[in-house]
Amino acid sequence: DTDDSQKEETGVSRAFDLEDIRYIRGSRLTESRKPYSCDKCEYSSNHSGDLKSHQLNKHEGVTYPCSECDMKYADKTGLRRHTIVKHEGVKYGCDHCDYSATTVESLKII
Repeated sequence: DTDDSQKEETGVSRAFDLEDIRYIRGSRLTESRKPYSCDKCEYSSNHSGDLKSHQLNKHEGVTYPCSECDMKYADKTGLRRHTIVKHEGVKYGCDHCDYSATTVESLKII
């Protein structure tokens, strides 16, 4: 039997199907079953923290306003990123020229 021989060689059973894999947390294959569902709309998530943020922002009106301008954010992470980039003047300089960017991702070697 092929499955038994593979199990003996690798220590892993092949006795699962694609549907099982789709529901593994963190899997890129996660598609349809998201265990955390909003009771007020169709939103669902794989992570309880995302659901809580959604409920606070979309249904309870909780936002995180910037203390230096009129911007508002749905979560603390967005506000922190905004504050660093727009108000703290953090710049990432290119090692090869005078270019600077507000995010590391914006630096590309051409």
